[in-house]
Amino acid sequence: MTLTKYFNRPLTTIFDDLFDNSLTTNTGFYPKANVWEDKNSYHIELELPGIDKKDVHLEVKDNLLIVKGERKHKAEHKEDGYFHYESNYGTFERSWVIDPVDSEKISAEEKNGILRIDLPKREELKKRDAVKQISIN
Repeated sequence: MTLTKYFNRPLTTIFDDLFDNSLTTNTGFYPKANVWEDKNSYHIELELPGIDKKDVHLEVKDNLLIVKGERKHKAEHKEDGYFHYESNYGTFERSWVIDPVDSEKISAEEKNGILRIDLPKREELKKRDAVKQISIN
């Protein structure tokens, strides 16, 4: 499988992961992703709570899947008495290098703040992954 992530994360989010957000402050929104493959497809789930699907854009260019979007800043309500505001907001972009997929059959669905992208493998990739037993004469 050739499904790798471009190293496009802000340095602060790398330290946040290492130190569990205790030493740094994340200055933007960076959605977490789950990526896996099965026999027929690659799958990606992105956590996008509070983001309208019209604010998310997906594209495949050559062997690169790009997901861009924006989590809009909620207007502060001074009268509500916020003492601390931890919600992240801003633009984001995630990208993965992928094996050639059947781009006409790529699908995406958003449900309960989770964006799921299914990338069906081309037939030649399915055959390449098949195991062939070879007898010894």
